[in-house]
Amino acid sequence: MVSKAEFAGKTVLVTGAGGGLGSAIVALLAGRGARVVGCDQSEDQLGSPHLASCHVFDLLDRASIEVAIPAILEKDGVPDILINNAGWTRAETLAALTPDKIEHELDLNLTGVMLFADPLIKAMAARGSGNVVFISSVNAISHFGNPAYAAAKAGINAYAKAVAVELGRSGLRANVVC
Repeated sequence: MVSKAEFAGKTVLVTGAGGGLGSAIVALLAGRGARVVGCDQSEDQLGSPHLASCHVFDLLDRASIEVAIPAILEKDGVPDILINNAGWTRAETLAALTPDKIEHELDLNLTGVMLFADPLIKAMAARGSGNVVFISSVNAISHFGNPAYAAAKAGINAYAKAVAVELGRSGLRANVVC
């Protein structure tokens, strides 16, 4: 049986908190006692009553990420758990790819995720504890279409391995969910 206080005293930061999967993650963790900090690209998406705190920024906008990080740390502190959930794809096949679509999907699903996560991960390591979860995709390990998205998610898998290997002795765990 799962304890309703399983995450009591823990702060969990969830990106893409207003989307379908993000909303489910937020509700699940709040229901298990976590203080959930939600992040998304618009305030309209962050209406869940389960959110203790909200931050708005866009993973495609480096400046908004650079503003969000200190705001999060000042308002909510270093999270105990970081769930990198935000991301999406629209270029389904190689034929549908254009240079702009490739850049957009890599920037959103890899570069933006890393730029956002990296300072928080380093803050967790400096504290000596933390858990990082990256929502990846089966596309990262097998071909189901979405080639630029798949490449980005494979990059996220590699990044999670680097976090686990290099910062594990600093008390960090990193996992991916495909």
